[in-house]
Amino acid sequence: MVSLVKDGFRRQVMLSMDRLCVFQGQMARRAPTDDPVELKKAMEAGRWPPAHTYLFEEFLPMLRQRGLADGDILPMLDENPIRFFSNESL
Repeated sequence: MVSLVKDGFRRQVMLSMDRLCVFQGQMARRAPTDDPVELKKAMEAGRWPPAHTYLFEEFLPMLRQRGLADGDILPMLDENPIRFFSNESL
């Protein structure tokens, strides 16, 4: 992601999130345990599945730690999707 932005593709990148983290029909994130009792405890404690806030609480801070500024990040959340869904050319 950071390299795409630094290579000049920021206007083509949109950020979104799949709460269940599924990629090609497979869970991209594994449950913290295979034990059904422990998994139920993790679910009741809110540790599984990943929170709806992952993008904002974990992913965006990671992008900032890797050198992206809010001026790089915010357009990917706002301007780029607006342009894409309004069928505006890049």
